Amino acid sequence: MIIKHFYLFLLLFCFITIVTTGAINGKDCNQCNVSDNSGQMEKANDAAGEIVRIRMEQQDPEKYRVWQDVENSDIIVVTGVYDHLQDVLDASRTPYSLISPDELSRVKLDPRQILMINCPGKVDRTAIEKIRTFVEKGGYLFTTDWCLLNVLEQAFPGYVKYNNTPTRDDVVEVQVADASDPFLVNVFDRGATPCWWLETSSYPIRIVNDRKVNVLITSKEMGRKYGEKPIAVTFNYGDGKVIHMTSHFYLQRSDTRYERQSKSGTYYVKEELKVDTSSPAAAKLNKDLEGLNLGEVENSYSNQQFIVNVIIERKETQKK
Repeated sequence: MIIKHFYLFLLLFCFITIVTTGAINGKDCNQCNVSDNSGQMEKANDAAGEIVRIRMEQQDPEKYRVWQDVENSDIIVVTGVYDHLQDVLDASRTPYSLISPDELSRVKLDPRQILMINCPGKVDRTAIEKIRTFVEKGGYLFTTDWCLLNVLEQAFPGYVKYNNTPTRDDVVEVQVADASDPFLVNVFDRGATPCWWLETSSYPIRIVNDRKVNVLITSKEMGRKYGEKPIAVTFNYGDGKVIHMTSHFYLQRSDTRYERQSKSGTYYVKEELKVDTSSPAAAKLNKDLEGLNLGEVENSYSNQQFIVNVIIERKETQKK
C-alpha cells in the first residue's frame, strides 16, 4: 500500500512539473495566460486605431494624406502564431496583403514595400535569403519578438541578438530613446507613462553593433528585470532599413500603475491629445472609449502610432 501511494505521489509530482514548466517556458501556454483585461485591450486596440486616424487628420493633414495613399500592395504582412499585426492594421483602416510564412519564399517582393513579420517568424532558408536581398535593395522590414532569433540573426548577423534570458508574461514601462527619429513623432506625448506588453518568453534585444544600431524605445524596467533595455531598434542594411521591437504589434495586456493612468480614456484623447471628438467621424471612437481608462488607451495608442509612422515613412521614401 505504501509503495502504491508513493508511485501515485510521484506521478502527480511529474504531472505538475510538466504543466508548470510549460506555462513558464512555452508560448503555447500563453494563450491561457492572457490577463483578465484582455477584453479591455481588444477595445483599446480598436479605439487606438481610430485615435491615430482622427488625430492625424486633424493635426497633421499632410502626413494623413500620405497614409491614405497606402495600397494593399505597399504592405506585406506575414502571419504568425503569437502576434496579430493584421488586427492592428484593420483597427486603423490601413490596407495590406496577408501571406503565410510558407508563401514568403514564393512571393515576389518589391524594394518599395514594407514587409512586416508577425512573431514567431518561422520561415525557411530561401525566405531568409529573400528577406536579406529585399532589404539590401531598399525594402523596409518590421519584425517583433521571436523574429529576433528566427529572422534577424539569420539574415543580418552581427547587428542584434537574443540575450538568452526570456521574459515572463509581463508589462514594462517604456521611454523614448531617440526623440529626433521620425518613427516616434506623436508616439509619446509630454507626461506619457506608457507600459507595453511582453508575452511569456519574449526575447530581449542585445545590441551587437552599437555603431550601426539605433535604439528608438527603451525601458529601464526591462533592463533591471531581463538584462537589456532596448524595446525597439532600427538599423540600415544596404539601401533598406530594419525595425524590430520586443513588444508585440497587438497588445493583449495592460497595467495601471499611476493615478494619471486611472483617468478615463476620453479624458486622455480630449485633454492630452487634443483630439476633437464632437464630429460625426468620431462616433465610433466615442463608443470604443466607453469603460476604458487612460493607461489602456495610451498603451495601445503609442504602439499603433509607432507602427503607422513606420508605414508613412516607407510610403514617403517611395516617392524619392
